[in-house]
Amino acid sequence: MRPEIAGTAPRATNGDLCNGVQIPTHNRRHGAPRTLAQYGDVPMTHRATFWCLLLVFIAISALAPGVGAATYYVSATGDDAHSGTDSEAPWKSLDKVNATTFQPGDRILFKSGEEWKGVLHPKGSGTKDGWITLDCYGSGAKPLFRGADKTEIIDLQGQQYWIIQNLATTGGRTGVNIGSNGVNKPADMHGIRLLNLDVSETTGGGEAAILIRPSTAAMDDVLIEGCSIRNVVAGAAIWVHNTVADPVDKVEDYCMRVVIRENRIDGASDNGIIVSQSADPLIEGNTVYRCGAYRHTGDGAFAGIFPTYSRSAVIQRNEIGYTAGVPAGGDSHALSCDQFNSGAILFQYNYTHDNAGGFLLTTPEAFAKDPKGRCVVRYNISQNDGNVVSPAEGGGTFRIQGKRTTVYNNVFFNDKGPIYVQRWYGDNKGEAAFYNNIFSCPKGFDSNANNNKQGMGSPDTLIYDRNVFYGSPGPKEDAHQIRRDPLFVDPGSGGKGLETLKGYRIREGSPCIGVGAAMPENGGRDFFGNRLPEGRLDIGPHQFRLAQAPEPTTDVTLSPFGIGSCHANNWSAQANARWIPQMTAIGVTNHRTCNTGWSAVEPEEGKWTWDVLDKQMKYLEDQHIAFGGILAGSPKWNTKDQPDTLPVNNLPAWSNYVSEVVKHSKGRIKSWEVWNEPPNGTGRDQTAADYAKLVIAAYDAAKTADPECKIGIAAKSVAINYLDQAIAAGAKGHFDYVTLHPYEVAGCTITHPGAEVVYLQIAGTLRKMLAARDPAKVNCPIIFTELGFAADGQYSHKFDNFSSLEVQGHAVVKYYTMGIAQGIACIQWFEGMDGDSGPMGLLAGKGEKRPAYTALALMIKYFGQHPTYLGWVLLNDKHYGFVFQGDKGTVLATWASSTATDKVDFGQQVQIVDPLTGKVIKATTHKLTIAPILVVGVPDNLVKQAKGNKAKPFPWGGDFTDAKSVSVSMGEKNVEKGLHTQSAESIAKDVIAYGGSARSGGVPGGNVFMADPNFLSYTSTPIEISIVVRRNEDNDNAGFKLVYESTSGYKDLGWYTVPDNKEWHTVKWKITDAQFVGMWGYNFLLNSDGNTYNKYYIQSVTVTKLDKK
Repeated sequence: MRPEIAGTAPRATNGDLCNGVQIPTHNRRHGAPRTLAQYGDVPMTHRATFWCLLLVFIAISALAPGVGAATYYVSATGDDAHSGTDSEAPWKSLDKVNATTFQPGDRILFKSGEEWKGVLHPKGSGTKDGWITLDCYGSGAKPLFRGADKTEIIDLQGQQYWIIQNLATTGGRTGVNIGSNGVNKPADMHGIRLLNLDVSETTGGGEAAILIRPSTAAMDDVLIEGCSIRNVVAGAAIWVHNTVADPVDKVEDYCMRVVIRENRIDGASDNGIIVSQSADPLIEGNTVYRCGAYRHTGDGAFAGIFPTYSRSAVIQRNEIGYTAGVPAGGDSHALSCDQFNSGAILFQYNYTHDNAGGFLLTTPEAFAKDPKGRCVVRYNISQNDGNVVSPAEGGGTFRIQGKRTTVYNNVFFNDKGPIYVQRWYGDNKGEAAFYNNIFSCPKGFDSNANNNKQGMGSPDTLIYDRNVFYGSPGPKEDAHQIRRDPLFVDPGSGGKGLETLKGYRIREGSPCIGVGAAMPENGGRDFFGNRLPEGRLDIGPHQFRLAQAPEPTTDVTLSPFGIGSCHANNWSAQANARWIPQMTAIGVTNHRTCNTGWSAVEPEEGKWTWDVLDKQMKYLEDQHIAFGGILAGSPKWNTKDQPDTLPVNNLPAWSNYVSEVVKHSKGRIKSWEVWNEPPNGTGRDQTAADYAKLVIAAYDAAKTADPECKIGIAAKSVAINYLDQAIAAGAKGHFDYVTLHPYEVAGCTITHPGAEVVYLQIAGTLRKMLAARDPAKVNCPIIFTELGFAADGQYSHKFDNFSSLEVQGHAVVKYYTMGIAQGIACIQWFEGMDGDSGPMGLLAGKGEKRPAYTALALMIKYFGQHPTYLGWVLLNDKHYGFVFQGDKGTVLATWASSTATDKVDFGQQVQIVDPLTGKVIKATTHKLTIAPILVVGVPDNLVKQAKGNKAKPFPWGGDFTDAKSVSVSMGEKNVEKGLHTQSAESIAKDVIAYGGSARSGGVPGGNVFMADPNFLSYTSTPIEISIVVRRNEDNDNAGFKLVYESTSGYKDLGWYTVPDNKEWHTVKWKITDAQFVGMWGYNFLLNSDGNTYNKYYIQSVTVTKLDKK
């Protein structure tokens, strides 16, 4: 019997079946330049920023294939006569690939561990909704492409929307060359992603190993991330520029949305990273070593990173070291502000060391055509720069030739030679002002160093005020200079990596504390991530004053460790005072919301009541904790709508409420969610389109009242399909971040050990939807504004060795660990203290601290406020471990993948922290259980493995990305091949041998299944679900409905009655509107309407992708 699916009426299925930022206005096309204040708070962490972050996997998987897209396979042992669309029948040659014009959404996969010679020049362009991808398949080393000296290796011309990832090149004139000289020669080019590439040994005189150089088109949307570039014998490592028109006067033709992030460069003949003819480029998190390595004599006109002919560049969180040079050479600096820039060129939070020429040079023409342009250098650390190139040739820590350079709150340490600050060459009218810097200069300091006899500019073009000079006196122009030991923790101890720089923190009693000048538009944070106070700063890159206390802020996305509360504990300042101090005591810095509901602030039409909200905001500010707001509710006087219920039809009154509350809270509340868990609290007729109208009205009203505020679009659980419908209905472009409440999905990781991917896939699936529906928001922050786990013992039967309080503590560690790992900007735990929502609190009702409270405290202690996610490992090939760079060094969070214990050997002695108690032991081995542990001081080999895995999909029993089908076979030990059951393994224990191994269908609520997200998530691919079943021995009436996630929510396909004969039956459904996102922690289930009709056995379940035809 085969169920009919046409015309079936969907019936929603509810229930818990699993039991379980300030955002930079970056790269706006033709937009106005940003102010320096907008560049603040962009720490290089797992949040990417708030760029979301971006795990490379998320960036990759977020780009939806086009209709009719195909996957092509290429192997050195293949045959060009094959179709190429099957991994068992791949193509062979580059010629075949190069002769093919690919369509939007197509993928071209080269077999890992193999190599090709020649030029890879595939044809075709993708679209914003269907990018074309070059990638690898199989296991082993990245596919390798060998090039000839005078040719490019991977070459795209006039082609748009391409992802090139997980490939390697060696030799050739250029490893990757992107230009606009193709047949089509578009007026504008869009969309290039170069991810996780290895490029080495480029030899043939090319301009760069990775070169993006449109000559007939303006380039928009470029991301170069996670690439390794080595031994560039001729040219730079990375260069993005164009030559469309006069690069100074026609900013509209500049490259836009250029991001160069987390690449590693080791050895280049010339520069490391150059951006030119680019507007608002972002260069962050890169490691640049050994620029100039292949120039042993003569001119050294190169630098580690520099912008030229560009507007408002941000260069941050990079490490630049070992730039080569010779005494009679030149340049060889870490950083350069080169000719014809405009706007603000910002160098912040960088670490430079051992660069032959020095730290920074600016050229005479740096802002030649922008009288308001300026170079800002702040919160950087320079160690032993400028000790090779002669001062007569421009060597030294600084070579200042350009105008309007401001240098503040940096440290310049050199115990190998003098620190030189010079204006050199040209018209010698370089300008620079130095404030709040620490010059540690035991070998001398010379502020007017120059031996080329060309004359110096007037002394007043160098300004000094409130700097520390330790080891040698500073210039007399600094009337407030300090000549005392700054009391660093361990100066000169910087090694490789920004994580080695804690020695440049200052200690109690430092003369630097509290005596620096106030610097407006200072970015808001010091080098180490501490919030900067208003007014006078500490001198140097470390803000010691207030660093010991919680940080005052009103930005809810600063740290992933947030908190929320029920109404009973959050309606007023008095209610907050019962529990907020205990949160700030452990370092919690942000709180979900104040009492900003419509009914609270406008209880009568036109009568606004602000007293309670004002007192609450003042209290939270005094506690130095951030807070957001929720736009929600409908007061009783609004007779056009049901109180506090969607839909809201009185949109004029709604917009007025939003305008008034945002205007009243301007500058204090900066982030606003639109409603709580829509479509919760709704009327029967509410739709996603109704919610879209609410979002649009809120966005427009809020942005008018406070243009700097941020608006969050919301959904209950992981209702990605609901958000999809709302965005399609008009909410596109009307939000700045997304909020979810994934209680059920996260709960699966607790109640079903080993199901971590159910939770880990949330961000990737959501970003797939955003890429398809609102590409401009694909990297917007994702915030879990509610997430918690009850301490009421409801799952105590599952965990004989752990109490309900301990399991809640486990949830804290697992939820935050895996949330940060997938790029969630903030998780606001629900809740701080028990209130009117049951035992959900970190504190019990009278303030008693639960193990969950200790767990969060220790996570913040070891992870720090801004942990950097390094990647994942599988311990003993089965237990997830997540590695972070935290305040106490590297940290590994791990636990067992099942209820069985398993001994893990770390290979060396490590510190193991019990996050529920704080107990620390030192050991080489440990028996893992489902109780998480923190390993402090992670062995180097595990860190290396984690970094290597970071860009890879989170595995769930294998990599099923390219599989045609996934299945689960039921029995005494289920065999899961990309399809997982979230119920039978732990609940249905009936193992039989009744014509084959099987399991009972007698599971309360139904049998629940989840496909590997790498196989199928947020896609319109048609599928077939087949299930092998039979009645049990009693032969009672049995049956079920298949309920699945569709493009319009959960659907059921009508009743299937299992025949009453003693045979196995295969039932199949062909489904064209499946859209698996795991809203409730599952993709489909067999629902028997309770226990009446679940008298059957399941032998196997299979999901197969079908051809779209």
